[in-house]
Amino acid sequence: MEDTKKSTNEKIIEQVRAIETLLIEKNIAYGDSATNPANVFSKKSPRDSICARIDDKLNRIKNRGLNDHTEDTVTDLIGYLILLKIVLQDERDQPTRQEDNGVQDTDGHSEPDCRHTWTSSSTSGEPKKSIL
Repeated sequence: MEDTKKSTNEKIIEQVRAIETLLIEKNIAYGDSATNPANVFSKKSPRDSICARIDDKLNRIKNRGLNDHTEDTVTDLIGYLILLKIVLQDERDQPTRQEDNGVQDTDGHSEPDCRHTWTSSSTSGEPKKSIL
């Protein structure tokens, strides 16, 4: 009997292609709203909006754990991280941008200002979110 087990490289290609297809389908369906938001209700920048969505996905995983019910959340999170990379690259490609909500590292690169830490105590027993 021939071994038909996929290699890790084949699995990576399969997963990346699935996420690529999902991102393109959603981008078409939502009219490129992640990188060019309509700003009807929210006036946040694309970066801030994506960071908020990433926070939502991480909170869902934190609250429900990693299981069959949150596997789609992991896929969505990967998609939002890719969109964040695109927005960061777009920002780097536009050096005349007036607003910079990022934090510059020692090399002068701007990173998203969506970093959070969790402290271990609160009155409700739940971790408290604090922004760095």
